[in-house]
Amino acid sequence: DAGVGIWDPAEDSQLTAELLAECGFARLQLHELDEAEARIRRALALHDAADRPTGAANAVYYLSSVIFERGQIDKAVELAREAVKRSTDAKDTRGATFHAYSLARGLYEQGHSREAEEVSKTAVAQAKTLDLPAVEGNFENMIANVALDDHRLDDGRRHYERALELFKRAGLQAHQAITTSNLGNLAWDEDRLDDALELYAQSIKLQRKSKDARAIAIAVTARAGVLTE
Repeated sequence: DAGVGIWDPAEDSQLTAELLAECGFARLQLHELDEAEARIRRALALHDAADRPTGAANAVYYLSSVIFERGQIDKAVELAREAVKRSTDAKDTRGATFHAYSLARGLYEQGHSREAEEVSKTAVAQAKTLDLPAVEGNFENMIANVALDDHRLDDGRRHYERALELFKRAGLQAHQAITTSNLGNLAWDEDRLDDALELYAQSIKLQRKSKDARAIAIAVTARAGVLTE
């Protein structure tokens, strides 16, 4: 916000737009959705006016994430498709790979699991080529979620374990915690209750370090369910 106040958009609209987009994304993390959307939309308008397709695609991707958090899943998927298309048309493979996660996540929430899996598998191959372990891990988690829903438990375990390996390599503790909790879900589905309890406990320990209250609550609730059973 301070940077946006310093720079005159007439002199450097690209820098102003990038600052607005990143500030909007930061406010999204704070769940300040109105402020986030306003800044991202200003960034998109500046990029579009100057015909900067890569910057515009990134702004649309951020906007999709805000709309997803508002619970407007259909609109979020529409925007995610647009972001991927803009990046693809601009021959920005890296951007298209990043933006595909919003598309896969939205499709999964819509109940279009098969398409979410297809998008994720394509993106995994691209992420490997681009050496983006954290991005690859996110898509591996998505593939595993679909497999778990379909009761393809061996497939689910393989993809969760691959995601965990990638997140450890990238040093992303919060992502490791969520994936460990997912492995707990899988163990519960297999009636390995002691394993599920241990995995949820590991996840909670990791989450407390990252102070993600929502993720802690999910893992604690799941652990309580196993204890009840």
